[in-house]
Amino acid sequence: MLLALAPGALGSPAEASTPQGSAGSTQSNPSLSLDRIDQRDLPLSRSYSWTTKAENVHVYVVDTAIHGTHVDFEGRVTEGVDLVGGPRNSDVCFFSGTATASLVGGAKYGAAKGVQLKSVRVRDCWQETTPARVVAGINWVTAHAQRPAVAVLPFVLAPNNAVDEAIRKSVKSGVSWVTSASGAKHASEDACSVSPARVSEAITATPLDVALSSTTGDVLRGDARRGPCVDVAAPSSGPTAMGPGNGQNLWDRGGSDSAYTAGAAALLLGEHPTWTPTQVHQELVRKSTKDKLNPGTIGATPNRILYTGAA
Repeated sequence: MLLALAPGALGSPAEASTPQGSAGSTQSNPSLSLDRIDQRDLPLSRSYSWTTKAENVHVYVVDTAIHGTHVDFEGRVTEGVDLVGGPRNSDVCFFSGTATASLVGGAKYGAAKGVQLKSVRVRDCWQETTPARVVAGINWVTAHAQRPAVAVLPFVLAPNNAVDEAIRKSVKSGVSWVTSASGAKHASEDACSVSPARVSEAITATPLDVALSSTTGDVLRGDARRGPCVDVAAPSSGPTAMGPGNGQNLWDRGGSDSAYTAGAAALLLGEHPTWTPTQVHQELVRKSTKDKLNPGTIGATPNRILYTGAA
């Protein structure tokens, strides 16, 4: 469901131009999801703060194409590779990649508002792909990534050893990979049963429904996959994202768990550019907010919520 935007959600021009490495800034009236990840406890503060925009970090969005000329990206999108080909004459050809990129690093809804965004197109205009095409996209990132680098793959595939192994090799090469465990048909589905969410070297996020107050508390979204392969729960409540075009063409974006987590990984690399993927992974888990989810609803899923604030 789309939520109404609060006035001033984009923040001031000064905020949008805050340089990486400065004292940071604060965005008033952000999305619910951004509001949740920079604080430990409810109720929501109606602000989102950061200490770096991570302008030195390159984030590879392995998805559909990104509408790179959207004003929200401030000229920070470049096309890496298109492994689909053919015409891209419809907005749907850009939907998922644009939305994901805007949550990773867009000026309005992004977690890391200064990252360099790279489009790696492996899904067509109907959001379809093949394992072989996904492997080719992962391998392209491994071969061409500018470091420090984060890559996000915001969808799942049936178990596939070739996909999993490509992710492992890419992590070993120095790229931090973030995957999603969303989109389950039943709440009992295990994240360890899909690729590449089951890859332990990747950072796997599952979707969180954000609560407005401490009375109700945070819960996993209904289609969140669970289990020990999940690293953190990341917000997917009111995940308003930019759609194709240049205006306020808003989409309600599912699967935003991996996008926000990729943004959080980029924030860490913005301040620690020499960190390895293992260090980034471990720090995201260490910093996460613990024991705020109802333990009776999560099964074997770690009780951790993504956190980008001060440790």
